[in-house]
Amino acid sequence: MFIKRDEKAVMVISERGEALIKYDAITNRYRYRVIRGDDPMEYDLVPSWMSEEELLRRTITSPYPDGVETLNCSFLYSFCIILFLALCL
Repeated sequence: MFIKRDEKAVMVISERGEALIKYDAITNRYRYRVIRGDDPMEYDLVPSWMSEEELLRRTITSPYPDGVETLNCSFLYSFCIILFLALCL
């Protein structure tokens, strides 16, 4: 499950655990941090601020490559939600 916490954060919640995605629009960087249990997206990332390119490099072999940026985009921009839903159908 994904929940928009505020204008800068999205929660990722699963049976495995919970994580928080934060976005800094000034630096255009993301931070992914597990806050409870195991990593719901199976990234095993050290919590730090990263660019979209760095996140993609670090998640490319995971079950959800580039998921941090994709989820953030989905909640910030309505056109991404439409695209995301179209891809899921």
